[in-house]
Amino acid sequence: MELNFSTYVFTMTDTEYAQYPSDGAAASFKGWRWALSSEWQIALHREGNLLYCGCFRRLGDSTPSSGSFVGLAVCFNGVCPTDMETMFSTFAETLTMMAISGRVVEFSADGSLIRKGMAVRIERDDAAFVDSVLSYKVSKISRDSFTALPPVNYSSSPEKSETCSETEARKRIPALLKSVDRILVKKEGSGDTEEFLSYSRKISDLEKARQALESRNQDLSSQVQTLSRQKKQYRLVTFFGVIALVLLVVAVVFISDSATKQREIEYSVSQILSLKQDVLERDTEIESLQKEVADKEKRIKTAETFLSGFTSETLCPFTISEVEFRNEGSSYGDPIYAASNTYIYSRMKVRSLVSGSATLTVKFYSPYGLSLPSSAPYGQDYSFTETIELKKNQLTEVSLRGWGGADRGHWEKGEYRVEFYFGDVLVGWKTFNVV
Repeated sequence: MELNFSTYVFTMTDTEYAQYPSDGAAASFKGWRWALSSEWQIALHREGNLLYCGCFRRLGDSTPSSGSFVGLAVCFNGVCPTDMETMFSTFAETLTMMAISGRVVEFSADGSLIRKGMAVRIERDDAAFVDSVLSYKVSKISRDSFTALPPVNYSSSPEKSETCSETEARKRIPALLKSVDRILVKKEGSGDTEEFLSYSRKISDLEKARQALESRNQDLSSQVQTLSRQKKQYRLVTFFGVIALVLLVVAVVFISDSATKQREIEYSVSQILSLKQDVLERDTEIESLQKEVADKEKRIKTAETFLSGFTSETLCPFTISEVEFRNEGSSYGDPIYAASNTYIYSRMKVRSLVSGSATLTVKFYSPYGLSLPSSAPYGQDYSFTETIELKKNQLTEVSLRGWGGADRGHWEKGEYRVEFYFGDVLVGWKTFNVV
């Protein structure tokens, strides 16, 4: 069975809606939101020989009857998926790559899923990325997961809606499609992937740690200010106290030299000495506290520096778009001919959230698997790496070196796939054809 399908991505709030590509399917996608009752849900809608399979994922702290959603949909021609567990997995894996790469949706500071930017709109580059990922994953689904669309029973009420669970879908959907054109499939349990949850938890934990450090820093700064004020006030009171006692001693000497007055003088002197000792002890205590505060501030700065290496920016610091290919000696966009090709060069645009250098790993896939260039030395890996320069919040054009062989006709006719990795994260891929 050959699959013939197209993909959609859409976002919606209570008052706004955006879809790519924009066509008549928008009315169905917008209409389903009022029937959604769970965080993850798939809706099937039949229009003649077309079957729309749309997945809705609630964003932020939305409630069942309102709030924001992100949606992915596939329109199949003549067939319908019956393995809803696989469809949920396909949609969830695609949404995970979207969130990690910041395409259409992204993670908030507390790790929850929100739409990208303030406005409800979908950038063309983001839509192309979603289409390439979702199309690739759908093309890999087993054909046993689909059934041909059955004929409609026109004696029934086709506008009636039905609801079933993902485990019931394989048995119920073929029969339901004969009599209804809208089916809601509920997800049993969370539909988020472990990779998605891992990134979400990391970002949430980092935000909590940052807030705790800021709170502790404010507390320590307040303590330092209080101690400094107390030190100044205490020294001022002590100073005037010493002056008063000295004047008292002088007055007593001039008034009387009796034994009683002498004892009073001695007592006053001892009080002065005791007060001076108290001042010295307080000074020592204040200096000790100031050292403790300085030490804790230093540890806070060290912790902040350490945590800054694990922000949402460095989890996936850049995105790739507009990838182009050319044969050696040709221009980008020119056809690549089987008879004359040698080395294939690639060029892309990179938008980064940080400035600095990053290592990009590139893998070429032929129709038979990973491709190794004929000129590679013994032990060469089936990939190569390039160091690219990133500029924060800028779109930079990056050209990579060639991959192939010096002999003409190194690449035979067919479709080739090139994948780009940052560490272990797939940040983009693109195909090219040799004709």
